[in-house]
Amino acid sequence: MMRAGAHLMITGVWRKASRFWSDRRGIAAVEFALIMPILLIMYFLTMEASQAIEASKKVSRIGSMVADLVTQQTSVLKADVDAIM
Repeated sequence: MMRAGAHLMITGVWRKASRFWSDRRGIAAVEFALIMPILLIMYFLTMEASQAIEASKKVSRIGSMVADLVTQQTSVLKADVDAIM
């Protein structure tokens, strides 16, 4: 009698596990939860990269402007360069 009860219990557990694995509801939510951190990381890395590129362009532009202003003068002192900056 004890064997039959254990067999029924194992069969019941197996049946519930089988239903659990064959149920497809919520798969989209699980996939979204797995992909979302990766998407957020990619978004923030893109934002940081664009800000770094923008800063690099600004520094390059400032360097060109200072060089242009310095070459227009006949003599340049350190105070003149500091005033330009």
